[in-house]
Amino acid sequence: MIASPLSRRALVGGLISAAVLSGCSLSSPSSTVDGEAADRQRLTRARDLSQQLILDIQMTVQRHPHLAETLSRLQALHSTQIAQFIKAAKLPSPPASTMSGMLLTTRTVNAREQALIEEFRKLALQADRGDVAALLASAAAGIDQALVGPTR
Repeated sequence: MIASPLSRRALVGGLISAAVLSGCSLSSPSSTVDGEAADRQRLTRARDLSQQLILDIQMTVQRHPHLAETLSRLQALHSTQIAQFIKAAKLPSPPASTMSGMLLTTRTVNAREQALIEEFRKLALQADRGDVAALLASAAAGIDQALVGPTR
């Protein structure tokens, strides 16, 4: 049996595979810091989008109190998610908003929630850390489960 010579490409590929399988990180410390900063920005965006939706829900409930029971679940869900985003990234609480909410219909709430689901999924796919990806994907799934109205 004749042994084939080991190519440089195979050797490098084998070394990288061994490093990955052994749990070694091939990333430089600066790329880890950049990844953490990017994940922090992703969680900040998720927090801010959720906070704006809470303001919109509050405005809608003020104008249409009969929707309070239906929309209160979504408001509570987003409040919980904001707390999780803050904890995961050690973010400050959302700033006291100077913005007011928009008046929404139930159909518009559903559309906004669907857009938020898609944004959270996109952010989860872009996340550098697995725990951040899991948190954002879980937030998207939670919203999907909580959606209300005739379009579901």
